[in-house]
Amino acid sequence: MERGAEMLTGSGYTDAAGLTLLAEGIIMWGVIGPEDCKLFLYDPDCLHLDKKRLDHLTSTQLKHNPADSSCLFLQGALLSLGDSRVERLRQTMNTILQNGEEDPLHPYLHHICCMLAVSIWVATKQSGPALSAFATALMYKPDHPPTLFWTAECSMKVSMSDAIQQFHQYLRAAPPCDLYVPDAHYYLTVLCDEQQPVDREKVETHYRRGQEAEKNRLPVFGVWEPLREDAKNAYNRATGANM
Repeated sequence: MERGAEMLTGSGYTDAAGLTLLAEGIIMWGVIGPEDCKLFLYDPDCLHLDKKRLDHLTSTQLKHNPADSSCLFLQGALLSLGDSRVERLRQTMNTILQNGEEDPLHPYLHHICCMLAVSIWVATKQSGPALSAFATALMYKPDHPPTLFWTAECSMKVSMSDAIQQFHQYLRAAPPCDLYVPDAHYYLTVLCDEQQPVDREKVETHYRRGQEAEKNRLPVFGVWEPLREDAKNAYNRATGANM
């Protein structure tokens, strides 16, 4: 990603090859949401690129080559979560598939499809269409940790047993330091508490592991407070503790 930024700034934002490196960098960092994409590209503590000049290069490149998947991806990744983002990411996917294996983003179809699935989920507020897109992402890479995590979270509204299975698959695939490990354990704490009969040992195990994983994570990557509170309440109910 840094090399792409250097190519762009060094050329006065004329070297389109830098756009592909930016796209690959965003994907390799596992970025899903638009705000994180903007942070990486524009924040003074990150790449600190010129937004207007980057947008101009991307738009100009697409006029010359409408099948430039890197430009389509960057445009889609930076759009707010909603219908426009869904449309542009879907266009990116279709373009990559039409271009075939020579497309520089072809090896990353799994991640782009995961971004698409999350965007569909937020835009439609429906689990069914999102789960279908998540399934496609897993077809491209079955052990992709972000896709497994988001599939599990999306499944919670549909099937508790499926969600539990997906969270366990995520924990098997993800390294211990992965961003969503604490969240997965806290979700499993809540889900195991809702099962009948309640397996107290599983509830306690996942809650303790969630706490340990959270301690090992950088403070800037905090757990969503309502989830932490739900897990704590589930632990208290299952164990009779008063924490």
